[in-house]
Amino acid sequence: MNVGQVWPGTKPKEMLPCGSQSLNTNNNNNKNNRINKTNAASLQPTTADLADIHKIINHLTNNNSEHLFKLHLSNTYGHIYKVRKQHSSHDFRKHFFTLRVAEAWNKLPASVVSCRSTASFKTS
Repeated sequence: MNVGQVWPGTKPKEMLPCGSQSLNTNNNNNKNNRINKTNAASLQPTTADLADIHKIINHLTNNNSEHLFKLHLSNTYGHIYKVRKQHSSHDFRKHFFTLRVAEAWNKLPASVVSCRSTASFKTS
């Protein structure tokens, strides 16, 4: 059977095998474009997320949310407010607030984490 008979005007070299036109997930620009087109929120921790964890650890909130984070017992490196990143066995759990911000929080310098007020934390 001739391809031109089924799809008139299409040359065989223009036709690609099924699935070969999938999205290139390695390209960061394509990823950002897809996120923008779908209006999906980024899963990267924001300044507001880090400010929230600062309020929780320094007991600056009125709600009882101290149980959300467990601090590291040893402070051989980093700052004294390092939080333990909890294990998640499900993909949906790894996007929760407590797991999403733990790594970014632990990378902050001690001078920023030890700020006593939220305003000074945000400006440092």
